[in-house]
Parts: sequence; structure tokens; C-alpha cells
Amino acid sequence: MIRFSPLLAELGTYPFVRLDEAKRRLAAGGVRILDFGMGDPREPTAAFIRRALADGLRETMEYPRAQGLPELRDAIAAWVSRRFGTSLDPDREVIPTYGAKEAIFSFAQVVLDVPGADPLDEADRMLLRTLGLRPELVLVEVVALREAGDV
Repeated sequence: MIRFSPLLAELGTYPFVRLDEAKRRLAAGGVRILDFGMGDPREPTAAFIRRALADGLRETMEYPRAQGLPELRDAIAAWVSRRFGTSLDPDREVIPTYGAKEAIFSFAQVVLDVPGADPLDEADRMLLRTLGLRPELVLVEVVALREAGDV
């Protein structure tokens, strides 16, 4: 008989699953839902985008770097200039993200000074619990790190 780790029972239900269940329950009760959830595309992906993705695949692919490709940052800065009439330095002021959640979360971590703020989302916490770990938040003085030459 296969024995599963008792940690699996402690994980609970993933937040987006709970949200989907709540939406179904409310909709069944006749509630009109304005869903500002994950933002799944509702329109077909344009053929030129699908072709560009397929053409861009190589035999082996590496993980993307946190700062993104220079060409992507240049393209984003050019789009912002056309769209909003303002200029951005693509090397210092553009950071590609996987989506709005990551961008908002990263922005808040950098800009806001919130004592005790938790930088982990629920998925991070679930992964740590699966490994039998408990995160401990540690306040790090960035000024001290800069003075020490670590930042």
C-alpha cells in the first residue's frame, strides 16, 4: 500500500480552486459575477502570434533571465513611448513580468515599507509546507547591506 506524506493533508485547497468553487456557488444562486480573476484570454490568439512563437522555438531553450531580453525591453519602451508619449530607459526602467500579479507584487515589495509584509504568495507557502518547511520572515536592512558592499 502506498503511504502518502501527512503534509499533503495540511496543504488545503489552492486559492484559485476555492475562488472557482465560490463563483460556481454564487452563479448557481443567481448572482451576477463580474470576474476579475486570472484573466484567461477569451479571444483566439492571432495567427501571426502563433507563427512567431513556433518560429522562435529552438532545439533547446533556456530559462528566461529576470531582466528579460534586451530586445523585449526595447520593444516595451517603444510601445510605452507610442502609447503614452513618454520615454523609458529600457535598461533601467523596464522589467518584463509574467503578468499583472507579478508586476504589482514586485512593485509593492520594492516601493512600500510595510513592516511584517509577507513576500510569499499561497503557492510559495504550499510548496514549502510540502517540503515540511516553515518560512520565517527576516527583516534585512538594505542600507547595512549597501554599506557592506553586498548590494
